[in-house]
Amino acid sequence: MPCHEAVASVLSLQSYDLISSGDLPAYIAIRPAHFGGLWHAASPQARTATQRCLWFKKVYRLKQWQCSCTALLKKGFSIEEKGAFPHTQYSFCISGNRGYVRNQVRFIHVLFVCVQVNLNSGHMFDKDVELFVYYQDTHQPSAIVEAGETTAPPGSLMRDTVVMISLYPEFPEGVMSSLASRGEFVFVIDRSGSMGDMMHNGKGSQNRIESAKDTLLLLLKSLPVGCYFNIYGFGSDFESFFPQSVEYNQDTVDKALKRVKEMKADMGGTEILQPLKHIYSQPCYPDHPRQLFVFTDGEVFNTKEVLDLVKSHAHSHRCFSFGIGEGASAALITGMAREGSGHAQFITDTDRMQPKVMQSLRFALQPAVLNISVDWTLPDDVTVDTLSPPINVLFQGQRTLIYAQLKGESSGGSEGAVTVKYSLKDQPVANQLHFCLKPTEKTQLSIHRLAARTLIRSLEQEERSGAADVEGIRSRMVELSVQAGVSSVRAAFIAVNKDSRQTVKGPLLQRRAWTQLVESAKTEQHNINKTGKKLPVLHSSSTEIGLS
Repeated sequence: MPCHEAVASVLSLQSYDLISSGDLPAYIAIRPAHFGGLWHAASPQARTATQRCLWFKKVYRLKQWQCSCTALLKKGFSIEEKGAFPHTQYSFCISGNRGYVRNQVRFIHVLFVCVQVNLNSGHMFDKDVELFVYYQDTHQPSAIVEAGETTAPPGSLMRDTVVMISLYPEFPEGVMSSLASRGEFVFVIDRSGSMGDMMHNGKGSQNRIESAKDTLLLLLKSLPVGCYFNIYGFGSDFESFFPQSVEYNQDTVDKALKRVKEMKADMGGTEILQPLKHIYSQPCYPDHPRQLFVFTDGEVFNTKEVLDLVKSHAHSHRCFSFGIGEGASAALITGMAREGSGHAQFITDTDRMQPKVMQSLRFALQPAVLNISVDWTLPDDVTVDTLSPPINVLFQGQRTLIYAQLKGESSGGSEGAVTVKYSLKDQPVANQLHFCLKPTEKTQLSIHRLAARTLIRSLEQEERSGAADVEGIRSRMVELSVQAGVSSVRAAFIAVNKDSRQTVKGPLLQRRAWTQLVESAKTEQHNINKTGKKLPVLHSSSTEIGLS
């Protein structure tokens, strides 16, 4: 959060995982986006079960800002108990000397996942506001069954019961160790002029090309001996360090490290399509699956063509993408990873770069998972419609979410099961989770809205791919958006504050803000962003954010 703006932030948080585990988060952290400080509450595990009441508080001072966290476990609750999670009060405050009012929000229900951020009218949303939540037992599979809204139309998504499945695949150790030194790693670095911009407007920021170089240097030094690698730089044109991928040894690494340190953002525009075509045309090394690592700020105009190309070669090339700097296009970065069966990361500051980079490398060293299928086992009177798109990638330790709409009635004690089957180095593997079909009631329909959002994104993808029934898809998107209150490319929501009882007058004000472009962004939108024209936005003093 920018130190020159006054921000009062009150956050109310709850993990869905707590429903099955009953554990309190090990710690909750809020990190101001452009500073290196991290504060957290003391770990509850340090407390004994005999304590009946627990307060913990930690204050972190940042120039004229003060961040504080206070938590109270009400009397009679043991933190080592499993099961029901009693009402627990958390209050989070970010305070300064800018003269605004401090507020407080409390848990109303254990399923509520809602953040309300109050900003002074002068805030221009030209910085990322980031919230980090760290949970305990994050790798435990879980299922949440949520009852629908009785007033919604019969047969609709918001009326029926919805289930969210959270799975964490575990791969056989023998398969993992056998592939530790295999692979061909091709690094594709954006060297366009925009990569010379700063990562953010805060103090101590480096430019994007320097961040990309730091990330690449870390990856190069972490590759396994015996693999192959090459490095491409692109802008209006492209070039490679070596005519073809070379074996990873001391000599080739030294040459590559020297050239990486000399790279600059001096290659003009952002034309990523041609270098990708060239890479895909090169023969692969036998028994060394090719992994692409793409670093870019995402400012391209032909996102759809790029994604289509990546998708067409996903059977032989996995793609891991890194969005560099604030405003990197989520459409391009996440799209390339999705279509290329890889993983996406966004790097906005150096302090969080290393764990993100190493996570992507660990994923790249894992074997490709093939023939993924999802099977449901339910009572005879219950049917299921899977709302999530087909799963095309699995990584060990990486959460996989599945949303499904359950139709029909079941008894309170009925159980269901979901099984994810796949092939790993020609070995069949199955991960199964059993869950109770009794839905959780009196919720804010958080699971339904997340499911609607997932389905809307799938429909948007269908529309972009040129599906036959375009009008039907658009109508379905609007229907889902209106029923669930979730925006889409075909429906938007405008907040109207009636409390002031005053007519809003005057022209729309313009603010330039970094925005994460949606995949349906047109060339005109790209050109506006590239030329630096100001984008008109409506702004208010209060924003409500749903966590997903």
